[in-house]
Amino acid sequence: MNHKRVRTVQSISEYNSLAQISYAYENLETGFSRYEEVFIDKENQIVAQFENTEFFSVEQLVNNKHLFDIMIDFDDHEKHQIIRIENGKQILLNTYDDIEHGEEDGTFAVQKNGLWGFIDTNGKEIITPQYEDYDSFNDGIAIVRKNRKRGYINKLGQNITPLKYWHCHYFYGDIAVAKNFDHTSEVIDKSGKVLLKGKPYREIFNLGNGSVLVERENCEYEVVKIKE
Repeated sequence: MNHKRVRTVQSISEYNSLAQISYAYENLETGFSRYEEVFIDKENQIVAQFENTEFFSVEQLVNNKHLFDIMIDFDDHEKHQIIRIENGKQILLNTYDDIEHGEEDGTFAVQKNGLWGFIDTNGKEIITPQYEDYDSFNDGIAIVRKNRKRGYINKLGQNITPLKYWHCHYFYGDIAVAKNFDHTSEVIDKSGKVLLKGKPYREIFNLGNGSVLVERENCEYEVVKIKE
């Protein structure tokens, strides 16, 4: 005898273009279980339906687009399947070990074999997983780390700067401050050009208006205009 029950219901909202209903089926005689996730639009039409005998969860990655992350929970690990719905058919785009939930500048970070890359909001892999760590894309630029060195890349996977820094800050006012392993800092623009060298400054802070606050070796501070 099978017993069906609703586990959770997620309503349509400004964040969710589809309603999501989670079911569990239990066979009271055999103990066999089956799980189901159903997505329904505003006309009560089923847009997507997923089933599995292992416990799993599904997240609609992009509002108003039929892109889903299916996380299957195995005994000692989990896998994320990126699924796109086209003309009522499920298309498996790729499988990853982890995914960054929450769209960042039109991308999601994905992990495979311990390394991170990026997919776009259509599920297309735009940068193959190859980085040890990352900071998400912001205004078309991400901070990544490889061989313990950091730098900046664009959405084509091209290096804006060499991966040579100990620490990198995001761009504000079209400039960013990056710190070298010798603890000196550099101010760079979005082409990777170095606009200001660290020495003779102890610290450089980005003010976000095209200027930086520098701390000199004698501990005096000065505001320096970098870009108009």
